[in-house]
Amino acid sequence: MGLITLKYLNTMRSPLNRFPTQIISMKNTFKEILGDYEVKGGTVQAVGKFIAFGLDDPFHITTISGFTIYGIGKLMERRTNYGLRMAYRDIQEMKRSLREAIMDITTMRF
Repeated sequence: MGLITLKYLNTMRSPLNRFPTQIISMKNTFKEILGDYEVKGGTVQAVGKFIAFGLDDPFHITTISGFTIYGIGKLMERRTNYGLRMAYRDIQEMKRSLREAIMDITTMRF
């Protein structure tokens, strides 16, 4: 009986049907705000570089395919969602590099 009722509510146009889609859209919104953990496509780019420059042949088939794979990695990199996760990581990296620069300046002797 419960399955029939759920099926009936999914096919019926009512205000009750909006809740699942709102929850899903909120979930997607949070994913967009948080972003990815790291840049996408880095491994694909590395493999493409290796094939293009590491495997050299006289017909340049590997060079063309390596650059193609590298280009696919670049496209994946552009589609990376820069959100709060990556921003936090970048801020931590900036703090670390600033701390190192300050330590270098304070330890200099004139």
